[in-house]
Amino acid sequence: VASGGGLQAGYSNIQITRSDFLFNSVNNDAGSSYGGGLSYFNSFNTDTNSFQISIRNSKFSYNSVTATQSDSYVMAGGLSIGQFNDNSLISLDIISCIFEHNSAESYGGIRIMGENIDFVLDSIQVMYNEALYYASAGGFDGCSGFVRSSIFSNNIITENDVTNASALGVLDGANVDFINSTFANNSTFSGGALSILAEGLSTSTNCIYWGNIPYQIVLTSSDGVGSYFDVDFTDIQDGIDSIIVTDSLSILDYGFTNIQSDPLFCDPLNGDFTLSETSPCIGAGEHGVNIGALGVGCTEPTIYGCTTTTACNYSQNANSDD
Repeated sequence: VASGGGLQAGYSNIQITRSDFLFNSVNNDAGSSYGGGLSYFNSFNTDTNSFQISIRNSKFSYNSVTATQSDSYVMAGGLSIGQFNDNSLISLDIISCIFEHNSAESYGGIRIMGENIDFVLDSIQVMYNEALYYASAGGFDGCSGFVRSSIFSNNIITENDVTNASALGVLDGANVDFINSTFANNSTFSGGALSILAEGLSTSTNCIYWGNIPYQIVLTSSDGVGSYFDVDFTDIQDGIDSIIVTDSLSILDYGFTNIQSDPLFCDPLNGDFTLSETSPCIGAGEHGVNIGALGVGCTEPTIYGCTTTTACNYSQNANSDD
């Protein structure tokens, strides 16, 4: 196994602040590859030691993982935190970090894997990452934690031979709560912004799912085990019709507090997912808070088109020339 193009660590406490992991790569000619930017991995240890990993105000961009052998695992272009057959307890927080333009066969941006990992992701941006097969933004395997005030947008899956592959995955017994986060303009072939798979448990509160292709959310089972998703106070494009439940083993709990109205982002084409003053997400969340990762950023959303009234392609709705 080859891992950690920028930094490789394990069985240690780590604190990273205001650091850039840029243009790192991992390539393995004889096995699997993980963590183009950073890899932290504990394995095959019976000790119950506790470790803390803190990553704040840092950037992971243009990192990649590759492998020569076709049967190798090639995962986590930006960041990999994991454990295997290991009893250590890992507390992880990633705050105000950016993951963009990273690439891998699966888990283009981030991967967190391990049943003894508790995490908090707060105010992160996971954008423009790419994966061939699965989880272009990233995924959570077996771990438990919270994702707050974060943006997952414009992540892309490029191959079409994996069913229900989405930008972000919750699987293998992972338990993840999404709070005030925005999923927008992610592109896949048969999945959506978020997949909950194989004993994955997840909730979504005060979130936005908009412009993801072809679906917003997918629930599916694996090896006879279903998944569970509870969603409330959330803005979902096309509502419950855009949530695909592929089998009878998986359960969707869809609350009556959800809405399906255009969130009126200020300028989503240029990555601005703040809300206009007239957005239906203002004050529509639980306890009257706003829905989505960001607050008000403009008076009205940018609408591109021709604003010249005498032009043949004039658009009366446009407020910015394209």
